[in-house]
Amino acid sequence: MASEEAVAEALALLAPPLHGMDVDHDETLHVAAEHNDVGGLWRAISEGGTDLDLDALDSQLQYTPAIHAAGNDCVESLVLLKDAGADLNKRGRNGMTCAFSSAVKGSVRALAVLIEAGVDVDAEYNDETALEWLGLPCETGSLHGSRLHGDRLVAAKMLVLAGAYVETGVIVHRPSRDLLHAWARSELVAAAAFHTFLMGLNRGMSAAHTPCPLGAVNLDGLPQRVASFLVRRTPAELRRLARAAWVWQDEADDEAYRAEFHAFPRQAYCIDVF
Repeated sequence: MASEEAVAEALALLAPPLHGMDVDHDETLHVAAEHNDVGGLWRAISEGGTDLDLDALDSQLQYTPAIHAAGNDCVESLVLLKDAGADLNKRGRNGMTCAFSSAVKGSVRALAVLIEAGVDVDAEYNDETALEWLGLPCETGSLHGSRLHGDRLVAAKMLVLAGAYVETGVIVHRPSRDLLHAWARSELVAAAAFHTFLMGLNRGMSAAHTPCPLGAVNLDGLPQRVASFLVRRTPAELRRLARAAWVWQDEADDEAYRAEFHAFPRQAYCIDVF
């Protein structure tokens, strides 16, 4: 097996030039991270010595190399920086963080790495968390336009499961909130149904004289195949989903009450508390 020194030397030799760009030596890390040039990034880290600052801000955007990697879903570069000791919570200009950059750009693979590393998913950029930004209406100005589609929707779900702040008012765009609310409820129902299914199997197999219909199914067949396709949520994730569903249901109930209240003609003696 090749030694670490041999692997490092081979990567350095194989590393292509950084896309022909003439960059400052101090920003080589940023360019390599942004383009997922793992070989170049490895070489820059290896040659940087003890004076190398893995969390330096570039001169143009004032982002760290890790922020560049996270925003472009450059997972290999992000993992290399993390393993080398980069601060994944380090803030860039206006408070930009790796978590915010990856979430709003739909870089879900990078976001998964960051969540696993325990980064702050509620760090604010321009006074907004990533979930707040994703929960705003899209730039088209459409009433029903939502930023939550494709990988951005996946990112929002990942943030909720990771414990992002979901209290009242975080997601101001009602269609976006309704979308996440329906998802959270479906996840909770699926988890409850799966638990009931397993309990039915257990009781059916343990009661020989009164078998449950589920217990008659071959344990080596269908149930295992079905279970393998179900996404299992951890207890912590289920608690976060339950909290989010409760908050969003409370907001929906409050909006419905307000709409019903204002539907009736206002009397002179009524006090408008809204």
